[in-house]
Amino acid sequence: MYLKNSLKSQLGKYVKEKDPKPINHFIEFFKAAYPENSRRKDFTWVLMDINSISEEQAWTTLTYINREFLSNSMELSSAEKKDIIEVIKKLIAKGNVKFINNMKSLKQFTDILGINIINDGKGFKVKHKII
Repeated sequence: MYLKNSLKSQLGKYVKEKDPKPINHFIEFFKAAYPENSRRKDFTWVLMDINSISEEQAWTTLTYINREFLSNSMELSSAEKKDIIEVIKKLIAKGNVKFINNMKSLKQFTDILGINIINDGKGFKVKHKII
């Protein structure tokens, strides 16, 4: 990441719009869930590639979002919900029963997202609720 940023700074004077990326709202929550002094090397890896997120990091971020929602009456936009649901789908596809049961225990949070975690016989999957 250091080399990537170094190259961007050297070539930056030639580029009009510097690397515009679509905002992943889950990453924004991820940054807020981990304070400055508790970030480790794997934090940086997740910032570069969301697919490298561990179940522990995702669980910490999801509980942070749930806590903020319940204590501060935070509202989630549809784009934020979509990004959160995508991460949940990736993690449930891994099939870790402990994580799946923990996600099911956040009933109020899954209701807000409009999803159910169901067992389809082969494994678990995320199903959107019809509202």
